[in-house]
Amino acid sequence: MLQTRMRILLVMFLAVQMGFAQEMEQVQDSVAILAMQNKEAEAMQKEAAKAEKEKQKAEKEAEKQVEKEKKAAEKEQKAVEKAKKKEEQAKKAEEKAAKKAEKEKQKAEKAAEKLKKIKAKIDSQEGAIRKGERKIDKLEEKLRQGKSKGKFSPVDIMKYNKKIDKAKKTLSKDKMKLLKLQQKL
Repeated sequence: MLQTRMRILLVMFLAVQMGFAQEMEQVQDSVAILAMQNKEAEAMQKEAAKAEKEKQKAEKEAEKQVEKEKKAAEKEQKAVEKAKKKEEQAKKAEEKAAKKAEKEKQKAEKAAEKLKKIKAKIDSQEGAIRKGERKIDKLEEKLRQGKSKGKFSPVDIMKYNKKIDKAKKTLSKDKMKLLKLQQKL
């Protein structure tokens, strides 16, 4: 019995020793695990920091790309606006040229019409001059015939002379008007 008890005690002692040893190993293992976990955590933090830096770098590059695209879009918009302005200016210039051509055409038409009127007045004036000359010729012919036949009294002769003078003055005025009209041409 004693031996059994000794054996039991020995087993218990060994068991306790082993338990302590395992606890020691566990403690050492725990410290090692903690150290490893710390190292892993540090490595993970480094990787996270690295990933964060890469993320920030990618975000910056994305921002730069967006900014480039924005600038390109602005340039394109400006180019479109410039093209529109040039197109509008070309339209305005075209309209202005068309208006100017229309005005020139109207001026030419007015000038042609004015010239036509002046020519008509000249023709009319020449007709009046010819009529006046015929009138003077008729009056002079009547006066000459009347004097030769002795039908006219001195009063009648004066009347005919006044009529002839008046017709000559009118003829002279018509010739002056004709000269003025010819100068307008």
